[in-house]
Amino acid sequence: MFHCLTWRLAALLVLGLFLSSPVSVAGDMKNVPTERLVENLDATRYETRTEATEALIARGVEVIPALEAGFERGSLELRTRVIYILKEIALADPGRIDATARAALERLAAGPTSSANRAREVLQRLADIGEQRALARMLALGARFERLTSPVFVQDRALVIDSGAWKGNDADLALLAQLRVVRALQLSGDAVRDNWFVSVARMPNLSHLVIKRASHVTNGALEPLRQLRSLQ
Repeated sequence: MFHCLTWRLAALLVLGLFLSSPVSVAGDMKNVPTERLVENLDATRYETRTEATEALIARGVEVIPALEAGFERGSLELRTRVIYILKEIALADPGRIDATARAALERLAAGPTSSANRAREVLQRLADIGEQRALARMLALGARFERLTSPVFVQDRALVIDSGAWKGNDADLALLAQLRVVRALQLSGDAVRDNWFVSVARMPNLSHLVIKRASHVTNGALEPLRQLRSLQ
């Protein structure tokens, strides 16, 4: 009797451990075709929709074409989930906003569906997050904010990149294109080169630019800046 009871308790304990073990939805779904997962975003069962959503996020950028195809012919539920999945893919890397996912959202935002407004809202949110991440990285790499004064302007919050303190590369300089909040920029030091101004020319709201002690910068470096209508 005692042995029988012990066996039953052991069996129940094992069963309880089995039932309480976490299940990887993405792992369970690894053999399900992407197109089927997209269809499941509109399934009757909430659990099925949720599992498909998580699995598609886990697969990353490779599912974007199928998401866009499903979006065009899908229900409001499906379109809403597609936009959410694209947002999560765009934010998956904490160091950057994924360009492929963002481009897909831009296409959806320009479309005729009623979900275009939601896609535009997500794009605005991504822009805000991207700017925060870009600015944090540039400051970590040696950029800083300072008050700048000259005979023609005063800027209380100008971004200063001194090449002697700057630890970034060309890819990091490209983050300037995401800094909508920066209206004044100072570049200084002998390590400043002509190619730096390609990134400067992509800044959306730059109105003042100061170049100091940059002996290797040529007149040709300033050519890309002609497209900056905001630059005074």
